[in-house]
Amino acid sequence: MLYKTLADGGQSGLGRSDTFVALLPTLDGPGGWVEVPGPLGVNVNALAGDNGIHLATRKWIVRYLCEDIYEAEYEGEIKRESRYLIARKVRLKRKFANWNARTARLFAADCADRVLDFYFRAYPGDPRPNNAIQLARQVANEVIGPNAPQVAAVNQAAFQALEEAADHTPAKSAALAAFSCLNVDQSAASAARETAQAAIAAVKARRLDWESVVTRRPNRKKEMAWQTNRLIRILHGPLPHGY
Repeated sequence: MLYKTLADGGQSGLGRSDTFVALLPTLDGPGGWVEVPGPLGVNVNALAGDNGIHLATRKWIVRYLCEDIYEAEYEGEIKRESRYLIARKVRLKRKFANWNARTARLFAADCADRVLDFYFRAYPGDPRPNNAIQLARQVANEVIGPNAPQVAAVNQAAFQALEEAADHTPAKSAALAAFSCLNVDQSAASAARETAQAAIAAVKARRLDWESVVTRRPNRKKEMAWQTNRLIRILHGPLPHGY
């Protein structure tokens, strides 16, 4: 299965920004076909320089999270890059209704929570990142509004923890994951994307850390697989417990 991620209303932040706006799928069936003229082109330095329609595979879908996720299909010519496909002709088959602001924020909190121990190992007793993760869950579940003073205060505290953490350490990336999952200045989908990447960076840094030589080494590929499997379960159901 291939996936296409778009911002609200079918907008894309890359290249052909309004390509799918009038051609989204409906309850009656798939959307219309979109075909890109000219030779397919890949700019190795920037996605925005590509000529074609980007599609994500299951393995890399977490890297490209946006507000909306669709199942997509293509016809004809296609090129494969290391982390995505670029096709000439694509249509969107259906939108995954389970992916929304709530599930995106909960997914972000789950990703951050999995690496939280890396922060506690370096800064035992500091509750600021954990407070951010727990409050992110409350924001997702509308227990507290995103504009509440408490959210701003906890988010600022999480940012301070991030600033104070030593650079290039697992704790730094774990603090970034915690801060990102509550960051209400961006969409929940953006928060999920950035949190997931920060969590992977934390696992990678932990593997390189000297202490991990004599303990069980975290595995970046396994963490990426966990994130992917979690997301796929959200998209296709049944939803994980707590969602």
